[in-house]
Amino acid sequence: MSTDFLHDAGTGGFIVTPFALINGATGNDTGINALTNGSAVTSAHGGALTTGIFSLTGDFGSAQLAEIWFNIVTAGWTPTAGGFIPGWFLTSTDGGTTFEQAVASPSATVPAVARSADFFIPFEAAALTAGWVKFANGPIELPWQPSKVIVQNMTGATLGAGAHTIYCGPVADKY
Repeated sequence: MSTDFLHDAGTGGFIVTPFALINGATGNDTGINALTNGSAVTSAHGGALTTGIFSLTGDFGSAQLAEIWFNIVTAGWTPTAGGFIPGWFLTSTDGGTTFEQAVASPSATVPAVARSADFFIPFEAAALTAGWVKFANGPIELPWQPSKVIVQNMTGATLGAGAHTIYCGPVADKY
């Protein structure tokens, strides 16, 4: 598949239809449901193989960039000022068997991965409403190797209960 650098009709301008990186309603990814501050969860159920592993051609449509966003499905939690959710792509250099290691015990003061996050989803200090969408800084670079995704709650509050979902929408270019 070659990239045409155009917004693609039928997918809202995305290269492929946006999909869930972390889906609080599906399988083992329910860890994002009521995720406590400082805790992290790794993708376990998404991706073309439904193993939590995402690939360049199977999921990202060979796109180099993507928009990432968080869909709030239930009210009832209020982040603190400066609160955010960082996310990392844990890449594999052997085709999807061995992945970059995450920190064994992340916390509100220890990041889940010992490098800068690949994306940040910022939140304001306000009671959040069901149906709101919060975009990450972006567009962000997508990995070319098979990858899992790990996100960490650094909002200063436990996420509300419910099937919150973090989506990925691959795009051609940011210009």
